[in-house]
Amino acid sequence: MTHFGYTAMGEQAGGWPMARVRQERLAEAAEIIRALFTGDYVNFSGRYFQVERARLYDLPGTAPPIGIAASGPGSAKLAASHGDALIATSPEGGLVAEFDAVAGAGKPKYGQLPVCYDRDEAARGRAPASCGAGPSPAGR
Repeated sequence: MTHFGYTAMGEQAGGWPMARVRQERLAEAAEIIRALFTGDYVNFSGRYFQVERARLYDLPGTAPPIGIAASGPGSAKLAASHGDALIATSPEGGLVAEFDAVAGAGKPKYGQLPVCYDRDEAARGRAPASCGAGPSPAGR
């Protein structure tokens, strides 16, 4: 049986993995990255990744924060539990609420705001809708 390009066993037959699989992989990757920034040797055996005696030799003074993008409740919870910040590409209040419910209100949240600019009225008319496209009122 196949589902979105994957067999029932979860083997890839083409395309993107299901959201659950992508989230599980990301959780494992975040765990490995955090462990590497301790400067210790890292051994990890997960469902998706195996790491044996990996180590970062040139460490920064402090580990960089891990921001995790979210587009729904599951990924918002993943960002809260495995990340240091939420990254969202759409203004969804529910994502922030899900994130804060798990992480608390102290972790940063970052959003994306597409901006397009051109002095040429015709070019503005061709801009994608995500940029608030369309003709602007005269004098702006």
